[in-house]
Amino acid sequence: MLLRTLGRLSLSGVRFSRPKPLLLLTYLALEGPQYRRFLAELFWPNAGDSKQSLTVALSQLRAAEPTLVRSEGPRVHAAVSCDAEQFRAATANGEWERALGLYEGAFLAGVDVESGNIELEEWLFATRELFALSAQAVLMELAERALARADLPEVSSLAERAVRLAPDGGGDPLRLGRLHALLAEVDSPRLGALRKEADALGVALPVRKAQRENAVLRSLPTNFTPFLGRDGELASLQALFEADARLVTITGLGGIGKTRLAVELARRLTAAGRYRQVLFISLGGAKVDDQFAALAADALPGPNRGRRASDRAEGEGDGKVLLVIDDLDPTASLRDQIEELLNGSALLDVVITSRLPLGSVAETQFQLTGLNLGGDGPGIGSPSDAVALYLLTARR
Repeated sequence: MLLRTLGRLSLSGVRFSRPKPLLLLTYLALEGPQYRRFLAELFWPNAGDSKQSLTVALSQLRAAEPTLVRSEGPRVHAAVSCDAEQFRAATANGEWERALGLYEGAFLAGVDVESGNIELEEWLFATRELFALSAQAVLMELAERALARADLPEVSSLAERAVRLAPDGGGDPLRLGRLHALLAEVDSPRLGALRKEADALGVALPVRKAQRENAVLRSLPTNFTPFLGRDGELASLQALFEADARLVTITGLGGIGKTRLAVELARRLTAAGRYRQVLFISLGGAKVDDQFAALAADALPGPNRGRRASDRAEGEGDGKVLLVIDDLDPTASLRDQIEELLNGSALLDVVITSRLPLGSVAETQFQLTGLNLGGDGPGIGSPSDAVALYLLTARR
């Protein structure tokens, strides 16, 4: 038996369709064992004899299937599997495809609570919104993974479904930002409506430029706020270079933090003594196939600027050079030029940030997703990375 609550409320394998007893069974399945007195007052606050109404509902459930509910003293338990609980477990375990398959529609779609039962109505609407936002998070996670594969039709389909579930992202700036970034990747017509939602909530979204400026060459950019979170990602990236990776591409949505992560990685690798110098090229998504060789040649130091970048890097002697290429728009020409640089010098390693992989055989791809959301409840341990960033922004 399975109690279906995500979509139409039903009980598979049993011919029983009374909405109030099924709503009671759903509450017990999701909220755990409850005292009889509490259930009677919650579900039948206006009844002349609420305890008797509860007894009747429990009897109806047992008549349909004796094992659906059981009593232990003053408390009542549900004894049935529920799709909403399975959905919770799947999302907690990162089983995104399974979770999406379980979410067949809004929680208890079409179920209404009788007039005057305010507390139960609030529980129903709050739980419905919670599951919708959870399903939206699943869709965004799958869309970001599709983007990493360059599957733009799948990105479009998943992102459109995500924004339909909660156009305002539940009022969460980080969630709104992820939605906006996904929709911007596929030029969705919903971008305008999403911006209006963000404006109404006072959330600033980045402006997407159709044409970006030419590439800019500079040293590592200065950050005026502390680097928060991403400790696990930094450790993994550092381990790649310690294992002699030479070309690492950090992929992910625009605005998710690829540049900040690459810059912090470069700082830490330099502080650890792995590189004597770090050089930074910001391409800004520009089409720079013809300019790249000259930019790289200017970036890598040496007494003879006319020499090839790879030749000069090789001739520098002690210590390696790390070249950080930010916001690369991958093309076959750029891939070939970067491979030529690496093949020409054993003293050069490269970190790239991009929405998509470069496609080189020498490449190690590192996909970046949203910040860690932490535990299930407040006051347990330290704040999550996302909460810490949110609090810092609020204080500023």
